[in-house]
Amino acid sequence: MSLKHKAVAVAIATLFAGAVFAQSGSQSKVTVDTIKQGQTGLLNSQSMDLGNASKGGKSDVTAKNITQTQDGLLNSQKMGIGNADGKGSQSKVNVNTVKQSQTGLLNSQDMQIGNASGGGKSNVTAKNITQSQDGLLNSQKMGIGNAASKGVSKVNVTNVKQSQSGLLNSQDMQIGNAANGGKSNVTAKNITQTQDGLLNAQKMNVGNSN
Repeated sequence: MSLKHKAVAVAIATLFAGAVFAQSGSQSKVTVDTIKQGQTGLLNSQSMDLGNASKGGKSDVTAKNITQTQDGLLNSQKMGIGNADGKGSQSKVNVNTVKQSQTGLLNSQDMQIGNASGGGKSNVTAKNITQSQDGLLNSQKMGIGNAASKGVSKVNVTNVKQSQSGLLNSQDMQIGNAANGGKSNVTAKNITQTQDGLLNAQKMNVGNSN
């Protein structure tokens, strides 16, 4: 195989390895660098799963330079990294530089990192996490290290920023909250939530238990 063809093959393998989801007792171990998912237009939906584990699956993922972008009208965007759901499920994820951005009208944006539920366990180290949105009537959600229904999460996050500008937008950030028997252990540094415009709503909950 020529050097040029080999480089192309490696790039393709890296791209398809980006979305990793372990389940039913399976195991995945992946290292990825530079994943980009982009979309422009109307009535689109976008989803990315990285290092999530369910139904007893185990995932071990190291990733950097993850980008998800969307521009237009009535679009939805979702990203899940290192979430564990179900008894015996375990995720170990180390991510650096994750960006989720959206511009336009009536869009929704959701990012979930290191959440654990249903007896799952997550161990996530993340830094330089950015979620941005610009426009009208948009909604933005981010959850990091939340634990529910006997889930256990251990998350170390640095430099997390959620920003929004425009009119009639809503913004929600949840970090290290525990509910219904869940346990969360979260270390967080440099957490920023900003909003600019008119008639917007902003909400942040950190370390709450109920």
